[in-house]
Amino acid sequence: MPFCGKCGTQVQDGVKFCPSCGMSLQTQSQVNDAEANKIMAVISYIGVLVLIPLITGKYKQSPFLKFHVNQAIIFCIGYFVVMLLYLIPSIGGFLGFIIQVGILVMGIISIIGAIKGETKSFPIINKIKIIK
Repeated sequence: MPFCGKCGTQVQDGVKFCPSCGMSLQTQSQVNDAEANKIMAVISYIGVLVLIPLITGKYKQSPFLKFHVNQAIIFCIGYFVVMLLYLIPSIGGFLGFIIQVGILVMGIISIIGAIKGETKSFPIINKIKIIK
């Protein structure tokens, strides 16, 4: 039987979360995938640099990188929508600013999650799959 990496509790095989502390129990292949692709995942959140993992095709072999590239593309589309909102007089600037700050905060949270080897999803965004 495996043990939780955070609290040391012994858990049943096939359990995804520790019953004691609630930590996600990843398999070793998931941990290795995250470790190997952290840098590329972080790069994907830096504007047009999202094209690097797309051009190299590394996202095809890594579910971790695919998740982050998909989310980064959604953020890029969001920034494009914000630019269009700024063209609308009066309310467009305010609404665009609010959305832009929200995308920026989600991007920072995602970068921190990528550095930690996690996949942080957000309620609206997690349903959108651009890369299949």
